[in-house]
Formats: sequence, C-alpha cells, structure tokens
Amino acid sequence: MTDVAKQYARAVFSLALENGIEENTLGSLKNFSQSLDKESWKFFLHPKITKDDKKNLLDGLKLDILTINAIKVIIDNSRFDIIDDIVKSYEEILNEYNNLAIVSVITKNEISEVNLKKIKQELKSRINRDIEINQIVDKSLIGGMKIEFEGEVIDLSINSELKNIKNQLKGGN
Repeated sequence: MTDVAKQYARAVFSLALENGIEENTLGSLKNFSQSLDKESWKFFLHPKITKDDKKNLLDGLKLDILTINAIKVIIDNSRFDIIDDIVKSYEEILNEYNNLAIVSVITKNEISEVNLKKIKQELKSRINRDIEINQIVDKSLIGGMKIEFEGEVIDLSINSELKNIKNQLKGGN
C-alpha cells in the first residue's frame, strides 16, 4: 500500500474516531469499494467525466456522510485508483487501534476449533494483541502450517523442511 493511501485512511479514521463511528465507517467504505463493478470503475476513472458528475452520483447512494465526503475528496484529488488501498489501510489502522491482529493460518486440512484456540492463545501471548484467525486450506501443502501476520511468514510446513533438506543436499545453506 502506498503512503498516500495511508494518509487518506488516517484522515478518515481521525474524523470517524471523533464521531465514534470507526466501525461503521469501515463497513461503509468496504461496502462501497466491494460494490464497484467493472463499469463503475470505468465511470469513476474516466478522464472525460467531470469530477462534479462523479461526486453527484455519490449523493444518491445510501452511505454515511463521512464516507461520501471522503470519497468526494478522493475524487477531487484524482486518487480514486487507490480507493481499495485506502480501505485496506483504514482497516489496518482500526485493527491497530482495537489492538487486534489478523493472522492467516494456512494448512493442508481444516484445523479443529480446539487447535485453533491453542494457536490463538499462543499467538496472543507472543504478540500481546487480540487475535482473529483467517483459516486458509492449501492442498499443495504436505503437512504442517504457515502463519502470516503483518507481512511476516512463519513457515512450519513440511514443504519448507523438504526444501531446506534439498538445499542442504545440493551443498547450499
């Protein structure tokens, strides 16, 4: 994500926080962003459609006023192409504010609730944040798991071990 997207996200978050609508604003931003189809993208990015026409369209949508105003500013500054990054940045800021870490756990098969709770507790004690786990099944794994969190990957998979052994056999490290 770009620094520009983070700046917009911080500004919107700051206003949402002042009004106590941080969660609602995230929902509204996500709903807008996810509702954009190919034709909507063409409309909002088309250089010959005026900014006023684009902003007027927003007034007919059922979005909160902060979201509408934020999107209008994004349009005014010709930054609509990074709206998805702005929404992702906003969500990251909100999660950090709520002391929440979103962690992806990737395994060959689905993990039982008991084991998910154990993983959650271990991660919570290590990073001192509340944990939300996104479980991802990847049939290409032989076994073990990968844990992804804030750009970091902890690879505890058998695939990784086999790769390491193969490299050692080749004489590499």
